Amino acid sequence: MSAPTAIIIDERTWRPKTLDEFVGQEALKGPLGLMLQSAAKRGTVLEHVAFYGGPGLGKTTLAFIIAHMLGGKLTEISAPAISKTGDLASILTSLEDGDVLFLDEIHALRREVAELLYSAMEDFKVSIQLEGREMPITLPVAKHTLVGATTDFGLLPDPLRARFGQIFPINLYSAAELTQVVGRAAFLADVLIDGDSLALIAARGRGT
Repeated sequence: MSAPTAIIIDERTWRPKTLDEFVGQEALKGPLGLMLQSAAKRGTVLEHVAFYGGPGLGKTTLAFIIAHMLGGKLTEISAPAISKTGDLASILTSLEDGDVLFLDEIHALRREVAELLYSAMEDFKVSIQLEGREMPITLPVAKHTLVGATTDFGLLPDPLRARFGQIFPINLYSAAELTQVVGRAAFLADVLIDGDSLALIAARGRGT
């Protein structure tokens, strides 16, 4: 029997850590940068933020940048994977002050789960019904920032939409912007590449 194949994982991250390093989305970066500066100056958490746009546009990367710039931990969850309110309550009560909770495809939250999220966003607390108890119990939630991402903004229920302090559309990237992204990746990977090749790869991205 042959020895198992060793898999070596390169732990370097190519994600930009600040908005200055993030290529494109200029209309978004200005207001978001001001919000981050204001939160840091006041010593408060950033108000909840939502991003909407197609896949491959950087929603997860922006959540990572927000957490990094705020100095908090990023917890990333796929919203469709949260099947019951207890799952969400467990996630919320494990957060610490200043953390960032990233819910991808947030429009796919089940209705009862989304309703539990409302009080956490607004009052930083959750009320859950435990089996065998007549009255629900209320648990505190650390002051955090929720970053919601969706590919279909129209599916967000109005009560959830209203609890975000800012909602940003994320647009397709130009060929010039994607050329910068590919060039940065090549540099970080120590790969030599000429300008024509960069442009060809960027064009294949089709805006993402």
